[in-house]
Amino acid sequence: MSILFRDSSSINDQCSGVPLVLLNRSWGIVVDPLETLDDEEKIAVLSDILSSVAFKNDVKVKDPEWEVATGIFGGEKWSRINGNNCTEIKLKVSSHSEKVFKGNSFFNWPKGDYFN
Repeated sequence: MSILFRDSSSINDQCSGVPLVLLNRSWGIVVDPLETLDDEEKIAVLSDILSSVAFKNDVKVKDPEWEVATGIFGGEKWSRINGNNCTEIKLKVSSHSEKVFKGNSFFNWPKGDYFN
């Protein structure tokens, strides 16, 4: 999914006059996210919201560790980003996720289960 910001005055295509475009490559569709919803779309959105299971998800990131990345011979690793030489940094974090379904059931999700 990509968001494209366009100069709509200089482009002449089927989406001319649209300054912001949401592009879904896997479905092959282009959407104007600022366009108003018609009545059928409003009903579909409200139906989805009302039929969904309410839950609160809380992900906590703990113990961040920053470290300069090193190469095979122990020297600092560098990457070229937008024409600038930048030092590569390793970031390690621990995380904990909690979900509360409808306020009465409590589940702890370990990192492996949450992200897989």
